[in-house]
Amino acid sequence: GWMNGTTIANGLITSASRTGVLPRILVKGTIQDWMTDVSYEEDTFTAEMNFAILDAPGGSIVQKIKKHIETLGFITTDATTKTYKKMTYFESGEAIPPAMASALFESWNQLQYDGRFVLLEKECTCSVHPGGVLNLAGGVAGWASMDALIQRVEMDIDNGQTTIVFGPPKHIAPEDLVILMRGLRTRKPSVSFLARTTGETGDKLPAISLGGPAAKHLVSSGGGEKEKIVCSDIQTYTAKITIDPTLVTAIRSTADVEIKPREIDVCEDGTAKKMIVLCSAAY
Repeated sequence: GWMNGTTIANGLITSASRTGVLPRILVKGTIQDWMTDVSYEEDTFTAEMNFAILDAPGGSIVQKIKKHIETLGFITTDATTKTYKKMTYFESGEAIPPAMASALFESWNQLQYDGRFVLLEKECTCSVHPGGVLNLAGGVAGWASMDALIQRVEMDIDNGQTTIVFGPPKHIAPEDLVILMRGLRTRKPSVSFLARTTGETGDKLPAISLGGPAAKHLVSSGGGEKEKIVCSDIQTYTAKITIDPTLVTAIRSTADVEIKPREIDVCEDGTAKKMIVLCSAAY
């Protein structure tokens, strides 16, 4: 106002009043209508004051003003300096898949036979497939009606040998069943038309166009068992390392066997020495 550039001295406010009651002055930005937890009002501050005007800083008094009335208008508020947010759309958390517990119970409440069976034929007939069930006649009475679920089929075409692996699935856990139940779920589109009336951004960035559904990322790691590992290196000759517990079972099937690094005694050029090898315990 007029006081800018004017040297004031001996200032004294003799009385002051205001029309509002809120504690703070809004110095930047605006109060939005959606800020329902914030109050604001147009406030007028009035002050009566006495003061002197000098001709220069530290100079002589050129005027003395008494009962000068100064009136200032502000927007006052009870808001504090922070980032305010409003929820324009709410979607509740994902509901528990229906009947999940009963589905798991019905799937797991019956003990199943687990193992493998080798079928020898003149030629592989390809009559057995994963997803089917297996019953065996001429053995244990329960095998004839076990309805063992076939998990994997391996065929040796040259020898007419079909290896059938059956039993409960080792790669399916409760979280995998949840993923299957989510198979037809999609991301819901925005339904807040007041919050999004155009495809333009709310700042100075270039306009954007509305696209299709947003991408999803579900990871489910399932467990499993490694029943055989074959490592090979093909150079002039092929080097191959096979880890297959069934080969151990074929040699010794009447006792538990653990193959691990062990220290053994050897004789090299007439000298007793020791060697660490991967082997089973002596029997």
